[in-house]
Amino acid sequence: MTPVALVAPPGVDVAAVALALAALLGVEARDADAVVAEQAGTSVADLLLDVGEAELRQHQERAALALLQAGPGVVALGSGAVEIASVREALRTMAGAVVLLDLPWSESARRIGLGMAGATALGPLRASWRAMYERRHALLDEVSTLTVPVGDQDTDRLAAAVAEALDSTVTLDSTATADGAGKAAAR
Repeated sequence: MTPVALVAPPGVDVAAVALALAALLGVEARDADAVVAEQAGTSVADLLLDVGEAELRQHQERAALALLQAGPGVVALGSGAVEIASVREALRTMAGAVVLLDLPWSESARRIGLGMAGATALGPLRASWRAMYERRHALLDEVSTLTVPVGDQDTDRLAAAVAEALDSTVTLDSTATADGAGKAAAR
Protein backbone atom coordinates (compact mmCIF):
# COMPACT_ATOMS: atom_id res chain seq x y z
CA MET A 1 0.00 0.00 0.00
CA THR A 2 1.28 3.44 -0.89
CA PRO A 3 0.67 6.32 1.50
CA VAL A 4 -2.60 8.21 1.63
CA ALA A 5 -1.96 11.95 1.79
CA LEU A 6 -4.37 14.38 3.41
CA VAL A 7 -4.35 18.01 2.30
CA ALA A 8 -6.65 20.91 3.16
CA PRO A 9 -6.97 24.66 3.21
CA PRO A 10 -6.11 26.49 6.45
CA GLY A 11 -8.56 25.85 9.26
CA VAL A 12 -8.73 22.05 8.98
CA ASP A 13 -6.84 20.02 11.60
CA VAL A 14 -5.32 17.68 9.04
CA ALA A 15 -3.03 16.08 11.64
CA ALA A 16 -5.96 15.07 13.86
CA VAL A 17 -7.87 13.62 10.91
CA ALA A 18 -4.72 11.73 9.84
CA LEU A 19 -4.41 10.17 13.30
CA ALA A 20 -8.06 9.10 13.32
CA LEU A 21 -7.90 7.78 9.74
CA ALA A 22 -4.67 5.87 10.41
CA ALA A 23 -6.32 4.20 13.41
CA LEU A 24 -9.26 3.13 11.20
CA LEU A 25 -6.93 1.81 8.49
CA GLY A 26 -4.48 0.17 10.91
CA VAL A 27 -1.48 2.12 9.64
CA GLU A 28 0.88 4.81 10.94
CA ALA A 29 0.00 8.51 10.85
CA ARG A 30 2.76 10.93 9.86
CA ASP A 31 2.50 14.73 10.13
CA ALA A 32 4.84 16.88 8.06
CA ASP A 33 4.31 20.00 10.21
CA ALA A 34 5.13 18.01 13.36
CA VAL A 35 8.37 16.82 11.75
CA VAL A 36 9.25 20.40 10.77
CA ALA A 37 8.51 21.68 14.28
CA GLU A 38 10.54 18.90 15.90
CA GLN A 39 13.53 19.44 13.63
CA ALA A 40 13.40 23.24 14.00
CA GLY A 41 12.73 23.17 17.73
CA THR A 42 9.82 25.58 17.35
CA SER A 43 6.29 25.68 15.96
CA VAL A 44 5.68 26.07 12.22
CA ALA A 45 4.01 29.43 12.91
CA ASP A 46 7.02 30.69 14.86
CA LEU A 47 9.42 29.30 12.26
CA LEU A 48 7.57 31.29 9.58
CA LEU A 49 8.00 34.47 11.62
CA ASP A 50 11.63 33.72 12.51
CA VAL A 51 13.03 32.64 9.14
CA GLY A 52 10.42 33.61 6.54
CA GLU A 53 8.33 31.70 4.05
CA ALA A 54 11.14 30.60 1.71
CA GLU A 55 13.09 28.82 4.45
CA LEU A 56 9.91 27.37 5.96
CA ARG A 57 9.06 25.89 2.54
CA GLN A 58 12.51 24.23 2.44
CA HIS A 59 11.80 22.57 5.80
CA GLN A 60 8.33 21.52 4.60
CA GLU A 61 9.72 20.12 1.37
CA ARG A 62 12.26 17.90 3.15
CA ALA A 63 9.67 16.65 5.63
CA ALA A 64 6.92 16.02 3.07
CA LEU A 65 9.19 14.15 0.66
CA ALA A 66 10.63 11.98 3.43
CA LEU A 67 7.18 11.10 4.78
CA LEU A 68 5.76 10.28 1.35
CA GLN A 69 8.73 7.98 0.69
CA ALA A 70 8.34 6.21 4.04
CA GLY A 71 5.79 3.73 2.72
CA PRO A 72 2.30 2.82 3.90
CA GLY A 73 0.54 5.22 6.22
CA VAL A 74 -1.47 8.40 6.32
CA VAL A 75 0.53 11.58 5.70
CA ALA A 76 -0.81 14.97 6.85
CA LEU A 77 0.46 17.98 4.92
CA GLY A 78 -0.10 21.63 5.79
CA SER A 79 -1.75 23.76 3.12
CA GLY A 80 1.48 25.57 2.24
CA ALA A 81 3.22 22.34 1.22
CA VAL A 82 1.30 22.24 -2.07
CA GLU A 83 2.98 25.47 -3.13
CA ILE A 84 6.21 23.46 -3.54
CA ALA A 85 6.51 21.94 -7.03
CA SER A 86 8.48 18.88 -5.87
CA VAL A 87 5.84 18.10 -3.24
CA ARG A 88 3.06 18.34 -5.83
CA GLU A 89 5.02 15.97 -8.08
CA ALA A 90 5.61 13.56 -5.18
CA LEU A 91 1.90 13.60 -4.39
CA ARG A 92 1.15 12.67 -7.98
CA THR A 93 3.73 9.87 -8.12
CA MET A 94 4.14 8.50 -4.59
CA ALA A 95 0.75 8.77 -2.91
CA GLY A 96 -1.89 6.12 -3.49
CA ALA A 97 -4.57 8.74 -2.90
CA VAL A 98 -4.47 12.44 -2.17
CA VAL A 99 -7.56 13.43 -0.21
CA LEU A 100 -8.61 17.07 -0.13
CA LEU A 101 -10.48 17.82 3.07
CA ASP A 102 -12.40 20.68 1.54
CA LEU A 103 -13.53 23.80 3.31
CA PRO A 104 -15.02 26.92 1.66
CA TRP A 105 -12.95 30.08 1.99
CA SER A 106 -15.49 31.80 4.25
CA GLU A 107 -15.42 28.91 6.75
CA SER A 108 -11.65 28.68 6.50
CA ALA A 109 -11.40 32.41 7.26
CA ARG A 110 -13.76 32.06 10.22
CA ARG A 111 -11.80 29.13 11.64
CA ILE A 112 -8.49 31.00 11.56
CA GLY A 113 -10.00 34.10 13.18
CA LEU A 114 -10.65 36.38 10.20
CA GLY A 115 -14.42 36.18 10.69
CA MET A 116 -14.54 37.48 14.26
CA ALA A 117 -16.44 40.57 15.36
CA GLY A 118 -14.57 43.70 14.33
CA ALA A 119 -12.82 41.89 11.48
CA THR A 120 -13.91 44.60 9.05
CA ALA A 121 -10.80 46.47 10.19
CA LEU A 122 -8.85 43.53 8.77
CA GLY A 123 -10.17 44.15 5.24
CA PRO A 124 -6.77 44.35 3.50
CA LEU A 125 -5.53 41.30 5.43
CA ARG A 126 -8.68 39.38 4.52
CA ALA A 127 -8.20 40.28 0.84
CA SER A 128 -4.58 39.13 0.93
CA TRP A 129 -5.56 35.97 2.77
CA ARG A 130 -8.34 35.23 0.26
CA ALA A 131 -5.86 35.52 -2.62
CA MET A 132 -3.58 33.05 -0.82
CA TYR A 133 -6.53 30.72 -0.17
CA GLU A 134 -7.59 30.82 -3.85
CA ARG A 135 -4.01 30.17 -5.05
CA ARG A 136 -3.54 27.23 -2.69
CA HIS A 137 -7.00 25.83 -3.30
CA ALA A 138 -6.29 25.65 -7.03
CA LEU A 139 -3.14 23.65 -6.23
CA LEU A 140 -5.01 21.45 -3.75
CA ASP A 141 -7.59 20.71 -6.47
CA GLU A 142 -4.78 19.96 -8.91
CA VAL A 143 -3.13 17.29 -6.73
CA SER A 144 -6.17 15.72 -5.09
CA THR A 145 -7.59 12.45 -6.32
CA LEU A 146 -10.54 12.56 -3.93
CA THR A 147 -12.43 15.38 -2.20
CA VAL A 148 -14.28 15.04 1.08
CA PRO A 149 -16.21 18.10 2.33
CA VAL A 150 -15.37 18.94 5.95
CA GLY A 151 -18.73 20.49 6.82
CA ASP A 152 -19.42 20.44 10.54
CA GLN A 153 -18.18 16.89 11.07
CA ASP A 154 -15.98 16.17 14.07
CA THR A 155 -12.59 14.55 13.55
CA ASP A 156 -13.78 10.96 13.93
CA ARG A 157 -16.72 11.40 11.56
CA LEU A 158 -14.51 13.14 9.02
CA ALA A 159 -11.96 10.32 9.21
CA ALA A 160 -14.77 7.77 8.77
CA ALA A 161 -16.04 9.70 5.73
CA VAL A 162 -12.54 9.65 4.24
CA ALA A 163 -12.19 5.91 4.91
CA GLU A 164 -15.56 5.27 3.26
CA ALA A 165 -14.61 7.40 0.26
CA LEU A 166 -11.29 5.57 -0.07
CA ASP A 167 -13.10 2.22 0.02
CA SER A 168 -15.47 3.24 -2.76
CA THR A 169 -12.93 4.77 -5.13
CA VAL A 170 -11.73 3.19 -8.31
CA THR A 171 -8.05 3.29 -9.14
CA LEU A 172 -6.20 2.51 -12.34
CA ASP A 173 -4.51 -0.85 -12.52
CA SER A 174 -0.86 -0.68 -13.58
CA THR A 175 -1.77 -2.87 -16.55
CA ALA A 176 -2.58 -0.84 -19.63
CA THR A 177 -4.71 -2.02 -22.53
CA ALA A 178 -3.40 -2.00 -26.09
CA ASP A 179 -4.70 1.53 -26.62
CA GLY A 180 -2.76 2.74 -23.58
CA ALA A 181 -5.73 3.20 -21.27
CA GLY A 182 -5.55 1.71 -17.80
CA LYS A 183 -8.06 -0.86 -16.61
CA ALA A 184 -10.26 0.23 -13.73
CA ALA A 185 -9.93 -1.98 -10.68
CA ALA A 186 -12.00 -1.83 -7.54
CA ARG A 187 -9.96 -0.81 -4.53
